[in-house]
Amino acid sequence: MYPALEIVTNIRLLVLAPGDRDAGLQCHLVQAQMGSVPYEALSYCWGPASEGRAVTCNGKTLGITDNLHAALLQLRQTDVERTLWIDALSINQQDDREKTQMVLRMRDIYASARGVIIWLGPDDESSQQAELAFTLLSRLATTYISYNKDERYRGWLIQEYQTKRASWWPEFRAEVHAATEALKIDSESWAALGSLLWRPWFYRIWVVQEAVMAGLNDPQHPAPVFVCGRLAIGWDTFIAPLLGLRILDLDYQLWSHIPKTQVNPALAKPFSGGINMIRNIVKLRLEGIERPWPRRFYDLLRLTKTMDSTDPRDKVFALHGMLVPDRAAALDDSLPPDYAKPMGQVYMDVAKHFILKQHSLKLLEMVHDSPRHHTELPSWIPDWTASSYTSPLAEFRYSAGYRVGSTEAISEDVSEFEDSFLVGARQSVTSLPGNRPIATISNDGKLLTLQGLMLAPITCAVPDASELTPDMLRVPDLPRHSPWFQRLASHTVYQNILAAVNTLDPGCTQATREDGQICWDLPADDVPYDAGGTLIEALWRTLIGDRNEGFTRPQSNEWQASFMALDQYRRLSCFCQNHQGALKGPAAEGLDDLAARFDSAMRRIAPGRRFAIVAGQLLCWVPQRANAGDFIIVAHGSDIAHVVRRRPGADNVFELLGGAYVHGFMHGEAIRIYNEQTQSILLS
Repeated sequence: MYPALEIVTNIRLLVLAPGDRDAGLQCHLVQAQMGSVPYEALSYCWGPASEGRAVTCNGKTLGITDNLHAALLQLRQTDVERTLWIDALSINQQDDREKTQMVLRMRDIYASARGVIIWLGPDDESSQQAELAFTLLSRLATTYISYNKDERYRGWLIQEYQTKRASWWPEFRAEVHAATEALKIDSESWAALGSLLWRPWFYRIWVVQEAVMAGLNDPQHPAPVFVCGRLAIGWDTFIAPLLGLRILDLDYQLWSHIPKTQVNPALAKPFSGGINMIRNIVKLRLEGIERPWPRRFYDLLRLTKTMDSTDPRDKVFALHGMLVPDRAAALDDSLPPDYAKPMGQVYMDVAKHFILKQHSLKLLEMVHDSPRHHTELPSWIPDWTASSYTSPLAEFRYSAGYRVGSTEAISEDVSEFEDSFLVGARQSVTSLPGNRPIATISNDGKLLTLQGLMLAPITCAVPDASELTPDMLRVPDLPRHSPWFQRLASHTVYQNILAAVNTLDPGCTQATREDGQICWDLPADDVPYDAGGTLIEALWRTLIGDRNEGFTRPQSNEWQASFMALDQYRRLSCFCQNHQGALKGPAAEGLDDLAARFDSAMRRIAPGRRFAIVAGQLLCWVPQRANAGDFIIVAHGSDIAHVVRRRPGADNVFELLGGAYVHGFMHGEAIRIYNEQTQSILLS
């Protein structure tokens, strides 16, 4: 069935025989040198194995998954053969050596394809969900692409960072919002698009490389096409609306209109994961077209952290093809794809590559507080199979464990924290005095020893909204996924945060609702914060991770006003809720633009984290699992702070829980002030 490839540059192509809809699937495999025979490549999600689905290939019956069976039936033509490359059939999946070789060639296979078909799965013809979704995408695309053609706003769909910093952004955002509203999109269409983005294709790691590389070797090749059942839609028409909804903060429409009866409470993957994946693919694809591949291995690991793979080793191997050739070669020397290695060894090799060869602690930033599927791994090695939708603190551009070049304290009035400051002004840390490494790994690979500072223990941690239940909020009949419960949970967390912060203000006051619930006031303007400035400013800066939409440091006057607007909305809500959590009165109208801006910035850092107080004086964000008694550390060479927990029965060995934001200590202050207290910190 799978004779060895005759030449190392050969690939197998599947020639799909023509047939009617009800006829059995017939095909044969041929070997050809890449580029010598035109072919189309299929990008799809394998799906679970199934019984009874098969294709006759070279006269033999091969079992295939339901999803591939549906794709082949749809792609088969009635009168002529169709030449395809499909990984499940074109690669001998029983030969680890061949699989390893093909991993290194996947980039070229998709880049050389005459066309790439993105199969999203069959359509449910009875509900017409895909048709509704594709129609909505077409309508939105017409509007958003027309703005993209305007010279003033060219590139707004793909340059989110620059767009949100542009002087014209507030007015433009309002205009496009109005244009979107004018389309009068019904709830059923929004729900259909939201459901489409829950399809498995948007969460499979291999599709990233497949879509990024599609046809890049020949500019004459068409862009990929999305197919769902009998329907097809072009690349630009599909991606433009998703990018637009994301940058306009309108993606909530997809969730809010999906009937809650259709939502699985155990669903771990929000639709936003699909939108973010498309955004990352577009960025990577444009980089591949316009300039040499700049992405580092770490960037790719971070961008694909939430993706799924049938084989857990593919969370690493699937990224090789998206690196610059010289970087890929360097990576292949130290981390060659090898399906003979067990998963634990592959993940350990990744950690050693960064810590010992790159002298970097960036990988520790990818340890998220999500359930680890492989508890045998040390806590400091990321479990790449454990998806987390908590935004990595790496995106916020901190430099906690670096010695800032200036001996002066960082001014609270600095309005721009550019990359040039964060990278250029800090001293690179690859070793410590006496050429001591910043980190070492024990011979058995179980212990990581860092050099850093043990700041202080956490004294208070406020549960995240996702940890609250209807019973806890005394609304047992309110569905957890209802908008009213989500709003009530959000307000409850905010009040709990204010309650915690007001323990630092000896003159704090509070108001009480008729039902006895507490509504806390903000700290007084003149209460000092331990790390400098005032407590009220430390509070609002902590709530947004001290970053605005462009991930630069927010200006005081503008953003404090935005925070006060949000607080006023929360305060109105506190007194306008009925016993079911529904809002009445002015608060029911929602956030105004000023408050919404702060709320949006807060939602980038808050979900999946707890607001906490350290040593009774410092404000911070910590992993969801962190509790009072856990410790904050700042390691030399780390961009962020971390939370660790002492191992039972081991005074000097700790478990790494995840990253932390500690206000006043994210730009080298700890290293500058407490450097003489540097100690060895052992993680297991």
